[in-house]
Amino acid sequence: MFSKLNNNAAFTLIETIVVMTIVGIISAVTFEFVARSADISRIAATQDAVYEDIVYALERMSREIQNCEISDVQNPATLVITDSKKTSCGKCVDKSTNITYSWVGGKLYRTGNISGRHVLADDITMFGVSQSGEVVTINITKSLDGYDISLKTSIHPNMDFEEVIL
Repeated sequence: MFSKLNNNAAFTLIETIVVMTIVGIISAVTFEFVARSADISRIAATQDAVYEDIVYALERMSREIQNCEISDVQNPATLVITDSKKTSCGKCVDKSTNITYSWVGGKLYRTGNISGRHVLADDITMFGVSQSGEVVTINITKSLDGYDISLKTSIHPNMDFEEVIL
């Protein structure tokens, strides 16, 4: 009449603890993987922002220096260029003919005789300008959240495309 209960149908306490321990270890490893991925993503975004700021500043400076008639390196942290062609430029938004790039207090400034002074880049830890003959070389280092990125470019002022081919 009375049937015996089958004791093998349920999990024992030991089995449950072992399963919970294994699940906990897997969860910890997975969390660490996700946390590292988030850190790497944040670092890459910071480095990308630093790089883009420097590239923008160098590109802006390079384009103006390539079109200038006179470039003058007053000291390693200041560059003065003169571009008299801008007065006749109908499409130019900024008609400044005298432009100064200077590094003051961690900021790179662009000052035009018409446009005034504007911050071109900030958090700059090093800005250097040198001139060898006609070639102007610019070095910029920017730091953000402990990450430093340095870029260097050389520019040939007032060089026509035909001169490069010949």
